[in-house]
Amino acid sequence: MTSTVITPTIGRKVWYRHDGGQTLDINGGQVNVVSYDDQPMDATVIYVWHDRLVNLRITDHAGNTFALTSVNLLQQGDVTPGYRHCEWMPYQKGQAAKAAASAPPVVDPGPDSLEREIQAKADKGPRVTPAALKDEIASAYYFTADEGVYGYETLNSESVSTPEPQGPLGLLTICVLELRNGFTVLGHSACASPENFDWEIGKRIARENAERQIWPLLGFRLRDELARPVLTEADAAADLAGTPRPT
Repeated sequence: MTSTVITPTIGRKVWYRHDGGQTLDINGGQVNVVSYDDQPMDATVIYVWHDRLVNLRITDHAGNTFALTSVNLLQQGDVTPGYRHCEWMPYQKGQAAKAAASAPPVVDPGPDSLEREIQAKADKGPRVTPAALKDEIASAYYFTADEGVYGYETLNSESVSTPEPQGPLGLLTICVLELRNGFTVLGHSACASPENFDWEIGKRIARENAERQIWPLLGFRLRDELARPVLTEADAAADLAGTPRPT
């Protein structure tokens, strides 16, 4: 389990734990500190160095106040040192733990980051998923526009795996996806400069654009299924008997 780090800010209260000495050398002067037992002292953050180091205005057990600089601030999971330090109060640590537990999960970046964010925030109702979309694709075909116009067999022999652009039409990469039901969708990638043409990159962009055409098709199919009336036992019996369904 990851420890919760509470960010200190000026004005926040913490508990100060004294190291047992009754005097402190502050700015070259001796300051008496009244400490009756091992109870913590009230302290206020007056400067923040970072999450684990702060300056404090402290009130001892007799009500005397003094300031200390560069006091270690313990965070959850830190080892308690054998010298003076400060720490968060139990209520503050409890509130921080509740806030961390209720926060939405962090979605890491990456090609599928949007899908992971949808999974983290969406309800568990039916929806179209990337896996369902991939399952609908039966085959994929890639070619450049000049291959489509002049004929693939004319421009490419079996030994050529990476076509070179043949004029402006050679800079347009096309992807045709054939779906399981025989329907086809089309995506393309246009490159403006011949020097930047890359067959593999063009194929990838063209396929992504082709796959985008499938999302609304599957969404319509799912919506159609969800809108279909539920078949009741009475409806099934009427269908078997060849009589009208009850209204």
